[in-house]
Amino acid sequence: MAANQSPEQDQLYKIRHSAAHVMAQAVLELYPEAKIAIGPPIDTGFYYDFDLGRDENDKLRSFSP
Repeated sequence: MAANQSPEQDQLYKIRHSAAHVMAQAVLELYPEAKIAIGPPIDTGFYYDFDLGRDENDKLRSFSP
């Protein structure tokens, strides 16, 4: 735990960190060829960047508004 974090903040960080790993595993199960780029927990949650390959990225873009 960082010196400036409360125990609650430390627990929240750990939950977000674990959730990011669970999400990454789920994406890899759906898209085995996906490449994980970066994905840390952040103050408002967590994220990961993935490279799904050109075909999958084109399909996903068709869902964007």
